[in-house]
Amino acid sequence: MNIRFFICFLSLYISLTINSQTMDIHYKNGFVQSEDVSQIDSLSFSSTTNGNSSINQIVNTLNSISSEKISHSPSTESNINATNVKDAIDEIGCKVNSMNNMMNDFAKNYEVVSCLFDWISRNGQENSIKRYTNHSTSKDATVSVDGNIVHFKGTLPSPYTFFNIGFDIPPTLYANESKKYVVLLTGSVKPENLRQVVLRENESKYTELVGQDFEDGVEVRFQTLLYINYEKGTTGNSRYVFFSTYPKDNTKDVKAEYKINRYCVFEYQEGWSISDYISCYDNSGTYQLKNVAKGTATESYVNEAIEKLSDTMASQSQYSPYSGNFDWDVNMIINYGQSLSVGGGAATINDDFRNTMTFPGGISEWASELNIDDKSQVENFYGNTLESLNTRKSKSYPPIASCALAWMSLLEKENHIDMNNFDYQFLMSTPGYNGIAIEGLSKAGRFPNYKSPEGEQGYYYRRLLLGVQKGMENAHRMGKTFGVPCVFFVQGETNNYESTETYYQKLKQLFHDLNDDIKAITGQQKDVVFITYQMSSYETKDKISGPTYAQLQLAMEEDNVHLGGAMYQFEYTDLYHPMDRAIIGLQAGIIAKRIINDEKPLALFYPKTFSVQHSGDTWLLSIQFDVPVPPMRFVTDIPDRWHNVNGKQENYGFTLVKNGIDIIAEEPVIKRGNTLVIKCKQNPSGASLSYATSGHFGGGNLCDSQNITVKCKNIDYKIDNFCPIFKNIIIP
Repeated sequence: MNIRFFICFLSLYISLTINSQTMDIHYKNGFVQSEDVSQIDSLSFSSTTNGNSSINQIVNTLNSISSEKISHSPSTESNINATNVKDAIDEIGCKVNSMNNMMNDFAKNYEVVSCLFDWISRNGQENSIKRYTNHSTSKDATVSVDGNIVHFKGTLPSPYTFFNIGFDIPPTLYANESKKYVVLLTGSVKPENLRQVVLRENESKYTELVGQDFEDGVEVRFQTLLYINYEKGTTGNSRYVFFSTYPKDNTKDVKAEYKINRYCVFEYQEGWSISDYISCYDNSGTYQLKNVAKGTATESYVNEAIEKLSDTMASQSQYSPYSGNFDWDVNMIINYGQSLSVGGGAATINDDFRNTMTFPGGISEWASELNIDDKSQVENFYGNTLESLNTRKSKSYPPIASCALAWMSLLEKENHIDMNNFDYQFLMSTPGYNGIAIEGLSKAGRFPNYKSPEGEQGYYYRRLLLGVQKGMENAHRMGKTFGVPCVFFVQGETNNYESTETYYQKLKQLFHDLNDDIKAITGQQKDVVFITYQMSSYETKDKISGPTYAQLQLAMEEDNVHLGGAMYQFEYTDLYHPMDRAIIGLQAGIIAKRIINDEKPLALFYPKTFSVQHSGDTWLLSIQFDVPVPPMRFVTDIPDRWHNVNGKQENYGFTLVKNGIDIIAEEPVIKRGNTLVIKCKQNPSGASLSYATSGHFGGGNLCDSQNITVKCKNIDYKIDNFCPIFKNIIIP
């Protein structure tokens, strides 16, 4: 296999890979664009994880092109030997050659351009460690150096829609347990047909830089720190970090002109902001650019890539036409809790559940009144197989049904998956009970004095685990793998008289127990992901609404716990129940898709940094938020039943209390899409900041710009993320 074929194959891979990416942007930390880019002062970004590895995407391309050569039917052996791989690659080579009319211009002009940089340390002394920058693009690419500024300019013709520049980070910077490093990057980009720019690490982790939907020809600035964390046992291999540029319109050429005016690596300094590193860089005077050089891939590089591809193909499951980060053929998703988890009306029989599976008895153990101690009921409900939900009349459609609808809708829209013929499937379960306390959902023995509705400790916990056991057995009978990626938790109203700490300990124990016991049944290595809603606040003289804040606290502290949406913004029929239960599952399904498939959890919508400024008697408090999908905004016009039907709240739901007095002088304003600015009557240091504590009786108006539409019950639901309720954050 020669280099030219590999480049042709690589260009085909790039085309198919990038065209399969979602065009929605979902931020982890920070910005992004402001009206005046000169006002961007201190931005800090964290790396997150992307959904698809490059090797798996290449495998996906191979599978789709050579489906007649490598079958994925259940009768095919899952291990593909080297001869099969060689035959498949040879066949693909013929097909790639037949596509030369489409790819020839790109293939002939593929090039790699390298620029060397010096490393700047904290004290400004030059070191001998070098970095280089690679630029991969089409024939009109130019790279030039003007003083301390590196210019990259190029066009990538449609439909390849991929443009990157990048650099290597050697193992010396991340295989040393005693040190930590940061890469400083600042510059600008001037685009045409450009939607977003991201900084990617090893094609899996990435940090969003700027976006979305750039104005053609308008230069936009960016600045970021990339933190390089220690990786135990890492040997020899550099990390490759690069910018990726994505188009607004896949049918048009992408043009981008970058100016990189700061690029260097520092030893991490505790407490330093991005401005501190920039200042150190600007004052060091040691930054030097080296010669620009060109190069091409070597034969050994090509051989190594093919070897990795062969190994990966050999380990692929027979049910793996799409590398969407589902780990099992049948993925059981469970909604556990009290009435908001089990009640019906979240979907209808007319909704299309695509290839979703169900037990013969349905998707709701609660609605079927399943008695797990009655052998005949157990046999009738679980049966010995799994059935298509679309082919049977379900007794109930609780929120787990709308959760699956939202999840599958995003897979269709963002990953272009035909869900009706998708080889991965959902199996849904609703084993909870209405009006039950968390003690009644917990494992037997945790609360010996609690009286369960069924008269037995841990009954509903056992029902959940029995569903997992039966789901696995039935899936295995069908020749499919099985696991539990996530459990959704919807409970708290019955415990709303408890303190935050009391409920927090109960919830944490329940999640740990479920994680251990589910993994013991399925044998899965991955932890179960827990997605808990945030109960609307019900603070009164007798009720302190501890679960509201405990759910938020646990999501902030536990890696496998995520907040699945606030609840105060919806229209309610009574004290505890939203009028439309579909929204409970819809917002949770979006959260789950980001975690499980995209491996890019949405940021927890929460204050991140505080800054106090004053001039004379005027005090300003600036609060920078982590925003799931910037920019954040105030929703006040009551557009529907799920965007705060109570309309505009006083100070949009915020209070800032000092010495018993609310010191907010004027209504807060939003700056730069992620910063709340409050004019105060006095110095806000030491004051207590709270938001939306009145719950669905008013709550607040702070919302992100996710703007995802999901059809359910023949209604187009527009789902955004509202800031969760919080209270008593002390301003430093």
